[in-house]
Amino acid sequence: MAKKTSNREKVADQPVDDNVDKIREILFGGTMRDYETRIAQLEQQLSKRIEKASADFDKQLERLNTLTTRELDKVSERLKAERKARLDEGKSGAREFKTLSQAMDSRFGEVEERLDIEAEELRNGLHERGQELAALIAETRDSLQAALDSETRELTDSKVSRDDLAELLTGIAAQLKKGSKARKG
Repeated sequence: MAKKTSNREKVADQPVDDNVDKIREILFGGTMRDYETRIAQLEQQLSKRIEKASADFDKQLERLNTLTTRELDKVSERLKAERKARLDEGKSGAREFKTLSQAMDSRFGEVEERLDIEAEELRNGLHERGQELAALIAETRDSLQAALDSETRELTDSKVSRDDLAELLTGIAAQLKKGSKARKG
């Protein structure tokens, strides 16, 4: 007789398990698909924003590099022109050569000082711009992270906890089991 009872329980448990799965799909299936869709959309938006910020940073860096190259070329051309002019003047005479040599040294010192100052200013400008861009990227990353965290908290707050769901389904299963035993008995 014990075998007949256990066979009956196995047959009765199979529809109950199927019913529990159906109930779970009816209660939570649509909501879980909605959550998965929203999370996928958020991930896509975040990826797009990061790509855009990276492209913007690359463009700004390229502009800055081009500007720096142009300015250094201009300064170099001015320096070459200045040197050529001084050398041409130096050929005019031996007496003037000594005077011109002293003047060139003085002028080159000034040009070098100006070049050093301009180079320092350019470096500082590049450094400041780099810091601004880094701050902008960090700010963008932080705001995107905050938005993602907010959405994640919202999704977490609105979903049913696993423990509550397990307790609910266990209660339903117990009631179904009691109901099937009561009908058999």
